[in-house]
Amino acid sequence: MRVRAGLLAGLALSDQVFAQNEALPDADVGHFRQQAWLVALQASAEWPVGFAANLMLPSGRVATSSDTGSADDIGLGDVELRLRQDVTAIAGLHDPWARVNLTLGAVAPTGAYVSRKELVAAAGGLGQTMSLGRGAPWVVGEAEVTGRLGTRFGVLGAMYARKAIGDASDGFGWATEVRTALGVTVQLRPGLLAAALNVEHQWRGISTEVDFLNERVPAVNTGGRWLDAVPMLRFQVVDWLALTASARLPLWRQVEGVQAVQYLTVIAGVQGHWQQPRSPAVDKPGITERWPVQSLLRPGKVVVVGYWARWSALSATLSCELDALAADRPDVVIERVEVTDWTAAQLESRLGGAGSLPVVEVYDAAGQLLARLVGEDAFGLARCVPERR
Repeated sequence: MRVRAGLLAGLALSDQVFAQNEALPDADVGHFRQQAWLVALQASAEWPVGFAANLMLPSGRVATSSDTGSADDIGLGDVELRLRQDVTAIAGLHDPWARVNLTLGAVAPTGAYVSRKELVAAAGGLGQTMSLGRGAPWVVGEAEVTGRLGTRFGVLGAMYARKAIGDASDGFGWATEVRTALGVTVQLRPGLLAAALNVEHQWRGISTEVDFLNERVPAVNTGGRWLDAVPMLRFQVVDWLALTASARLPLWRQVEGVQAVQYLTVIAGVQGHWQQPRSPAVDKPGITERWPVQSLLRPGKVVVVGYWARWSALSATLSCELDALAADRPDVVIERVEVTDWTAAQLESRLGGAGSLPVVEVYDAAGQLLARLVGEDAFGLARCVPERR
Protein backbone atom coordinates (compact mmCIF):
# COMPACT_ATOMS: atom_id res chain seq x y z
CA MET A 1 0.00 0.00 0.00
CA ARG A 2 1.19 3.53 -0.77
CA VAL A 3 0.05 6.46 1.37
CA ARG A 4 0.07 10.03 0.06
CA ALA A 5 -0.47 13.33 1.85
CA GLY A 6 -0.66 16.79 0.38
CA LEU A 7 -1.50 20.42 0.97
CA LEU A 8 -3.15 22.69 -1.61
CA ALA A 9 -3.46 26.46 -1.24
CA GLY A 10 -5.51 28.60 -3.62
CA LEU A 11 -6.90 32.07 -4.24
CA ALA A 12 -10.08 32.68 -6.25
CA LEU A 13 -11.11 36.21 -7.26
CA SER A 14 -14.60 37.31 -8.36
CA ASP A 15 -15.27 40.97 -9.08
CA GLN A 16 -16.65 40.84 -12.61
CA VAL A 17 -20.40 40.66 -13.17
CA PHE A 18 -21.98 38.98 -16.19
CA ALA A 19 -25.47 39.16 -17.70
CA GLN A 20 -25.80 36.11 -20.00
CA ASN A 21 -22.44 36.20 -21.83
CA GLU A 22 -21.82 39.95 -21.61
CA ALA A 23 -19.70 41.57 -18.93
CA LEU A 24 -21.41 44.54 -17.28
CA PRO A 25 -19.57 47.86 -16.89
CA ASP A 26 -17.83 48.38 -13.57
CA ALA A 27 -20.18 51.27 -12.75
CA ASP A 28 -23.10 48.81 -12.50
CA VAL A 29 -21.67 46.36 -10.02
CA GLY A 30 -21.82 48.38 -6.79
CA HIS A 31 -18.10 47.90 -6.20
CA PHE A 32 -18.63 44.18 -5.73
CA ARG A 33 -15.58 42.24 -4.58
CA GLN A 34 -15.08 38.65 -3.51
CA GLN A 35 -11.96 36.77 -2.48
CA ALA A 36 -11.72 33.12 -1.50
CA TRP A 37 -8.53 32.02 0.26
CA LEU A 38 -8.60 28.23 0.46
CA VAL A 39 -6.33 25.56 1.96
CA ALA A 40 -7.07 21.86 1.54
CA LEU A 41 -5.46 18.93 3.31
CA GLN A 42 -5.43 15.74 1.27
CA ALA A 43 -4.65 12.15 2.20
CA SER A 44 -4.95 9.03 0.08
CA ALA A 45 -4.11 5.35 0.16
CA GLU A 46 -3.38 3.29 -2.96
CA TRP A 47 -3.26 -0.46 -3.39
CA PRO A 48 -1.54 -2.48 -6.17
CA VAL A 49 -4.93 -3.66 -7.50
CA GLY A 50 -5.55 -0.11 -8.76
CA PHE A 51 -7.90 0.86 -5.92
CA ALA A 52 -7.45 4.13 -4.04
CA ALA A 53 -9.26 6.12 -1.33
CA ASN A 54 -8.89 9.90 -1.08
CA LEU A 55 -9.97 12.20 1.74
CA MET A 56 -9.95 16.00 1.43
CA LEU A 57 -10.61 18.56 4.16
CA PRO A 58 -10.85 22.17 2.89
CA SER A 59 -10.76 25.30 4.97
CA GLY A 60 -10.29 29.00 4.39
CA ARG A 61 -12.02 32.35 4.15
CA VAL A 62 -14.57 33.76 1.72
CA ALA A 63 -14.99 37.53 1.94
CA THR A 64 -17.83 39.19 -0.01
CA SER A 65 -18.46 42.93 -0.06
CA SER A 66 -20.29 45.61 -2.05
CA ASP A 67 -21.84 49.02 -1.53
CA THR A 68 -24.82 47.38 0.19
CA GLY A 69 -23.08 45.18 2.74
CA SER A 70 -20.58 42.43 3.42
CA ALA A 71 -20.35 38.81 4.54
CA ASP A 72 -17.40 36.85 5.87
CA ASP A 73 -17.19 33.06 6.00
CA ILE A 74 -14.19 31.61 7.88
CA GLY A 75 -13.64 28.02 8.95
CA LEU A 76 -13.80 24.46 7.63
CA GLY A 77 -15.40 23.42 4.38
CA ASP A 78 -17.22 20.23 3.43
CA VAL A 79 -15.22 16.99 3.78
CA GLU A 80 -14.95 14.90 0.61
CA LEU A 81 -14.28 11.16 0.37
CA ARG A 82 -13.61 9.50 -2.99
CA LEU A 83 -13.06 5.84 -3.88
CA ARG A 84 -11.26 5.33 -7.20
CA GLN A 85 -10.69 2.17 -9.21
CA ASP A 86 -8.32 1.74 -12.14
CA VAL A 87 -10.50 -0.44 -14.39
CA THR A 88 -7.53 -1.25 -16.60
CA ALA A 89 -5.71 -2.79 -13.63
CA ILE A 90 -8.68 -5.06 -12.86
CA ALA A 91 -8.73 -6.22 -16.49
CA GLY A 92 -5.10 -7.26 -16.10
CA LEU A 93 -4.01 -5.54 -19.30
CA HIS A 94 -0.23 -5.36 -19.62
CA ASP A 95 1.14 -1.88 -20.24
CA PRO A 96 -2.03 -0.49 -21.92
CA TRP A 97 -1.99 2.54 -24.20
CA ALA A 98 -4.89 4.05 -22.23
CA ARG A 99 -6.07 3.74 -18.65
CA VAL A 100 -9.66 4.11 -17.37
CA ASN A 101 -10.41 5.29 -13.83
CA LEU A 102 -13.88 5.40 -12.25
CA THR A 103 -14.62 7.26 -9.02
CA LEU A 104 -17.53 7.39 -6.60
CA GLY A 105 -17.57 9.78 -3.69
CA ALA A 106 -19.55 11.64 -1.08
CA VAL A 107 -19.39 15.14 0.40
CA ALA A 108 -20.48 15.69 4.01
CA PRO A 109 -21.90 19.11 5.07
CA THR A 110 -19.25 19.76 7.71
CA GLY A 111 -18.58 23.38 6.72
CA ALA A 112 -20.53 26.33 8.08
CA TYR A 113 -23.26 27.33 5.62
CA VAL A 114 -23.88 31.00 4.84
CA SER A 115 -27.48 31.37 3.67
CA ARG A 116 -28.31 32.68 0.23
CA LYS A 117 -30.10 35.68 1.71
CA GLU A 118 -26.89 36.80 3.43
CA LEU A 119 -24.84 36.29 0.29
CA VAL A 120 -27.33 38.13 -1.93
CA ALA A 121 -27.38 41.05 0.51
CA ALA A 122 -23.58 41.17 0.51
CA ALA A 123 -23.43 41.07 -3.28
CA GLY A 124 -25.81 43.94 -3.84
CA GLY A 125 -28.63 41.73 -5.10
CA LEU A 126 -26.51 39.48 -7.28
CA GLY A 127 -27.00 35.73 -7.36
CA GLN A 128 -23.72 34.95 -5.65
CA THR A 129 -23.66 31.63 -3.82
CA MET A 130 -20.03 31.02 -2.82
CA SER A 131 -19.69 29.64 0.69
CA LEU A 132 -17.17 27.31 2.36
CA GLY A 133 -20.03 24.99 3.28
CA ARG A 134 -23.06 24.17 1.16
CA GLY A 135 -25.30 22.90 3.93
CA ALA A 136 -26.27 19.63 2.20
CA PRO A 137 -24.66 16.25 1.42
CA TRP A 138 -23.57 15.50 -2.13
CA VAL A 139 -22.73 12.43 -4.21
CA VAL A 140 -19.87 12.56 -6.69
CA GLY A 141 -19.12 10.52 -9.80
CA GLU A 142 -16.07 10.76 -12.04
CA ALA A 143 -14.71 8.99 -15.13
CA GLU A 144 -11.22 9.58 -16.54
CA VAL A 145 -9.43 8.20 -19.57
CA THR A 146 -5.70 8.87 -19.90
CA GLY A 147 -3.45 7.78 -22.73
CA ARG A 148 0.01 8.41 -24.08
CA LEU A 149 1.29 9.65 -27.42
CA GLY A 150 4.88 8.61 -27.98
CA THR A 151 7.40 8.78 -25.18
CA ARG A 152 6.70 12.21 -23.70
CA PHE A 153 3.12 13.23 -24.51
CA GLY A 154 -0.17 12.19 -22.96
CA VAL A 155 -3.88 12.96 -23.35
CA LEU A 156 -6.76 13.25 -20.89
CA GLY A 157 -10.52 13.04 -21.26
CA ALA A 158 -12.71 13.28 -18.17
CA MET A 159 -16.20 13.94 -16.86
CA TYR A 160 -17.02 14.93 -13.27
CA ALA A 161 -20.55 15.21 -11.88
CA ARG A 162 -22.00 16.01 -8.46
CA LYS A 163 -25.56 16.08 -7.18
CA ALA A 164 -26.95 17.40 -3.89
CA ILE A 165 -28.96 15.05 -1.67
CA GLY A 166 -31.54 17.20 0.10
CA ASP A 167 -31.70 20.95 0.65
CA ALA A 168 -29.77 23.40 2.78
CA SER A 169 -31.15 24.64 6.11
CA ASP A 170 -32.78 27.69 4.47
CA GLY A 171 -34.52 25.52 1.85
CA PHE A 172 -32.05 26.29 -0.91
CA GLY A 173 -31.83 23.39 -3.38
CA TRP A 174 -28.46 23.12 -5.10
CA ALA A 175 -28.54 22.23 -8.79
CA THR A 176 -26.57 19.38 -10.35
CA GLU A 177 -23.10 20.27 -11.65
CA VAL A 178 -21.26 18.59 -14.54
CA ARG A 179 -17.70 19.32 -15.65
CA THR A 180 -15.90 17.89 -18.68
CA ALA A 181 -12.20 18.25 -19.45
CA LEU A 182 -9.86 17.59 -22.37
CA GLY A 183 -6.12 18.01 -21.96
CA VAL A 184 -2.59 17.19 -22.98
CA THR A 185 0.50 16.52 -20.87
CA VAL A 186 4.17 16.66 -21.75
CA GLN A 187 7.22 15.37 -19.90
CA LEU A 188 9.55 18.35 -20.21
CA ARG A 189 12.16 16.34 -18.37
CA PRO A 190 11.05 12.78 -17.62
CA GLY A 191 10.84 12.10 -13.93
CA LEU A 192 11.55 15.72 -13.00
CA LEU A 193 9.30 18.29 -14.70
CA ALA A 194 5.93 17.84 -16.37
CA ALA A 195 3.41 20.32 -17.80
CA ALA A 196 -0.26 20.02 -18.70
CA LEU A 197 -2.96 22.14 -20.30
CA ASN A 198 -6.65 21.33 -19.85
CA VAL A 199 -9.70 23.00 -21.31
CA GLU A 200 -12.68 22.54 -18.98
CA HIS A 201 -16.38 23.15 -19.55
CA GLN A 202 -18.65 23.38 -16.53
CA TRP A 203 -22.43 23.32 -16.56
CA ARG A 204 -24.56 24.12 -13.54
CA GLY A 205 -28.33 23.81 -13.52
CA ILE A 206 -30.75 26.35 -12.07
CA SER A 207 -31.09 25.96 -8.32
CA THR A 208 -34.38 26.24 -6.42
CA GLU A 209 -35.52 27.97 -3.24
CA VAL A 210 -38.63 28.41 -1.10
CA ASP A 211 -40.46 31.74 -1.55
CA PHE A 212 -42.52 33.68 1.00
CA LEU A 213 -45.60 31.57 0.08
CA ASN A 214 -43.64 28.44 1.07
CA GLU A 215 -43.55 27.28 -2.53
CA ARG A 216 -40.46 25.96 -4.30
CA VAL A 217 -39.48 28.18 -7.21
CA PRO A 218 -36.41 28.54 -9.46
CA ALA A 219 -33.71 30.66 -7.86
CA VAL A 220 -33.03 33.71 -9.98
CA ASN A 221 -29.47 34.47 -11.09
CA THR A 222 -28.24 30.86 -10.79
CA GLY A 223 -27.03 28.34 -13.34
CA GLY A 224 -24.97 28.71 -16.47
CA ARG A 225 -21.90 27.53 -18.36
CA TRP A 226 -18.21 28.26 -17.93
CA LEU A 227 -15.24 27.50 -20.17
CA ASP A 228 -11.75 27.72 -18.65
CA ALA A 229 -8.14 27.02 -19.58
CA VAL A 230 -6.17 25.28 -16.81
CA PRO A 231 -2.35 25.25 -17.22
CA MET A 232 -0.37 23.15 -14.70
CA LEU A 233 3.25 22.40 -13.77
CA ARG A 234 4.55 19.51 -11.64
CA PHE A 235 8.09 19.38 -10.28
CA GLN A 236 9.31 16.09 -8.79
CA VAL A 237 11.78 17.34 -6.17
CA VAL A 238 12.76 13.83 -5.03
CA ASP A 239 11.16 10.42 -5.51
CA TRP A 240 8.75 10.95 -2.59
CA LEU A 241 8.05 14.71 -2.86
CA ALA A 242 6.41 16.80 -5.62
CA LEU A 243 5.42 20.46 -6.04
CA THR A 244 2.53 21.62 -8.26
CA ALA A 245 1.26 24.96 -9.55
CA SER A 246 -1.85 25.66 -11.61
CA ALA A 247 -4.24 28.44 -12.61
CA ARG A 248 -7.78 28.68 -13.92
CA LEU A 249 -8.18 31.27 -16.69
CA PRO A 250 -11.65 32.20 -18.01
CA LEU A 251 -12.29 31.76 -21.74
CA TRP A 252 -16.08 32.15 -21.99
CA ARG A 253 -19.08 32.70 -19.73
CA GLN A 254 -22.84 32.32 -20.24
CA VAL A 255 -24.93 32.62 -17.08
CA GLU A 256 -28.60 32.80 -16.18
CA GLY A 257 -29.71 36.26 -15.08
CA VAL A 258 -27.03 38.45 -13.53
CA GLN A 259 -24.18 36.76 -11.67
CA ALA A 260 -20.71 37.43 -10.34
CA VAL A 261 -18.29 34.81 -11.67
CA GLN A 262 -14.71 33.91 -10.87
CA TYR A 263 -12.23 35.48 -13.25
CA LEU A 264 -8.98 34.04 -11.85
CA THR A 265 -7.93 31.17 -9.60
CA VAL A 266 -4.34 30.24 -8.72
CA ILE A 267 -3.37 27.08 -6.80
CA ALA A 268 -0.06 25.83 -5.38
CA GLY A 269 0.45 22.43 -3.81
CA VAL A 270 2.94 20.07 -2.21
CA GLN A 271 2.53 16.29 -2.10
CA GLY A 272 4.53 13.50 -0.49
CA HIS A 273 4.10 9.74 -0.31
CA TRP A 274 5.13 6.84 1.86
CA GLN A 275 5.00 3.20 0.85
CA GLN A 276 4.14 0.62 3.45
CA PRO A 277 6.93 -1.97 3.73
CA ARG A 278 5.92 -5.55 3.12
CA SER A 279 7.14 -8.72 4.71
CA PRO A 280 9.99 -10.30 2.74
CA ALA A 281 8.00 -13.53 2.95
CA VAL A 282 5.49 -12.13 0.43
CA ASP A 283 6.80 -13.40 -2.89
CA LYS A 284 5.47 -14.14 -6.32
CA PRO A 285 5.31 -17.85 -7.09
CA GLY A 286 8.55 -19.17 -8.50
CA ILE A 287 10.63 -16.15 -7.50
CA THR A 288 13.41 -16.48 -4.95
CA GLU A 289 15.76 -13.89 -3.53
CA ARG A 290 18.25 -14.95 -6.20
CA TRP A 291 16.35 -13.41 -9.10
CA PRO A 292 16.57 -15.87 -12.08
CA VAL A 293 17.18 -13.29 -14.79
CA GLN A 294 19.07 -15.90 -16.83
CA SER A 295 15.74 -17.39 -17.87
CA LEU A 296 15.01 -14.17 -19.79
CA LEU A 297 18.25 -14.11 -21.78
CA ARG A 298 18.55 -15.36 -25.36
CA PRO A 299 21.81 -16.89 -26.67
CA GLY A 300 23.32 -14.69 -29.36
CA LYS A 301 20.87 -11.84 -28.69
CA VAL A 302 21.19 -8.50 -26.94
CA VAL A 303 18.48 -8.42 -24.25
CA VAL A 304 17.03 -5.36 -22.53
CA VAL A 305 15.07 -6.08 -19.34
CA GLY A 306 12.75 -3.37 -18.01
CA TYR A 307 11.44 -3.60 -14.45
CA TRP A 308 8.20 -1.66 -13.84
CA ALA A 309 5.40 -1.22 -11.28
CA ARG A 310 1.86 0.10 -11.44
CA TRP A 311 2.62 2.69 -8.76
CA SER A 312 5.57 4.15 -10.71
CA ALA A 313 4.54 6.98 -13.04
CA LEU A 314 7.90 6.82 -14.79
CA SER A 315 7.35 3.18 -15.71
CA ALA A 316 4.64 4.05 -18.25
CA THR A 317 6.91 6.62 -19.87
CA LEU A 318 9.80 4.16 -19.99
CA SER A 319 7.58 1.59 -21.69
CA CYS A 320 7.31 3.96 -24.65
CA GLU A 321 11.11 4.13 -24.81
CA LEU A 322 11.25 0.32 -24.88
CA ASP A 323 8.66 0.22 -27.66
CA ALA A 324 10.67 2.73 -29.69
CA LEU A 325 13.86 0.70 -29.20
CA ALA A 326 12.09 -2.51 -30.26
CA ALA A 327 10.83 -0.84 -33.44
CA ASP A 328 14.27 0.55 -34.29
CA ARG A 329 16.31 -2.51 -33.28
CA PRO A 330 14.56 -5.79 -34.21
CA ASP A 331 17.81 -7.57 -33.31
CA VAL A 332 17.31 -6.60 -29.64
CA VAL A 333 15.01 -8.62 -27.38
CA ILE A 334 12.84 -6.60 -24.98
CA GLU A 335 11.66 -8.22 -21.74
CA ARG A 336 9.36 -6.60 -19.18
CA VAL A 337 9.14 -7.67 -15.53
CA GLU A 338 6.40 -6.36 -13.23
CA VAL A 339 7.68 -5.71 -9.70
CA THR A 340 4.59 -4.05 -8.20
CA ASP A 341 4.53 -6.54 -5.32
CA TRP A 342 8.25 -6.47 -4.58
CA THR A 343 9.34 -4.83 -1.35
CA ALA A 344 12.14 -2.30 -1.07
CA ALA A 345 14.32 -5.04 0.40
CA GLN A 346 13.61 -7.32 -2.56
CA LEU A 347 14.44 -4.57 -5.04
CA GLU A 348 17.68 -4.04 -3.14
CA SER A 349 18.72 -7.70 -3.21
CA ARG A 350 17.43 -8.69 -6.63
CA LEU A 351 18.40 -5.60 -8.62
CA GLY A 352 21.78 -4.82 -7.15
CA GLY A 353 20.91 -1.97 -4.82
CA ALA A 354 18.40 -0.14 -7.05
CA GLY A 355 16.59 2.34 -4.83
CA SER A 356 13.83 3.45 -7.22
CA LEU A 357 12.01 2.56 -10.41
CA PRO A 358 12.10 2.13 -13.31
CA VAL A 359 15.18 -0.10 -13.71
CA VAL A 360 16.66 -1.23 -17.04
CA GLU A 361 19.33 -3.90 -17.50
CA VAL A 362 21.20 -4.41 -20.76
CA TYR A 363 22.80 -7.82 -21.46
CA ASP A 364 25.08 -8.59 -24.38
CA ALA A 365 24.83 -11.60 -26.70
CA ALA A 366 26.97 -13.65 -24.29
CA GLY A 367 24.59 -12.96 -21.39
CA GLN A 368 26.91 -10.52 -19.61
CA LEU A 369 25.41 -7.51 -17.82
CA LEU A 370 26.55 -4.35 -19.63
CA ALA A 371 24.58 -1.70 -17.74
CA ARG A 372 21.96 -1.25 -15.02
CA LEU A 373 20.15 2.09 -15.29
CA VAL A 374 17.97 3.36 -12.45
CA GLY A 375 15.28 6.06 -12.34
CA GLU A 376 15.74 8.91 -14.81
CA ASP A 377 18.97 7.35 -16.08
CA ALA A 378 16.88 4.53 -17.56
CA PHE A 379 15.80 6.85 -20.37
CA GLY A 380 19.38 6.80 -21.69
CA LEU A 381 19.25 3.06 -22.35
CA ALA A 382 19.75 3.45 -26.14
CA ARG A 383 23.35 4.57 -25.72
CA CYS A 384 24.10 1.43 -23.66
CA VAL A 385 22.86 -1.03 -26.30
CA PRO A 386 25.70 -2.47 -28.45
CA GLU A 387 25.67 -1.41 -32.08
CA ARG A 388 24.19 -3.76 -34.64
CA ARG A 389 26.73 -6.13 -36.21
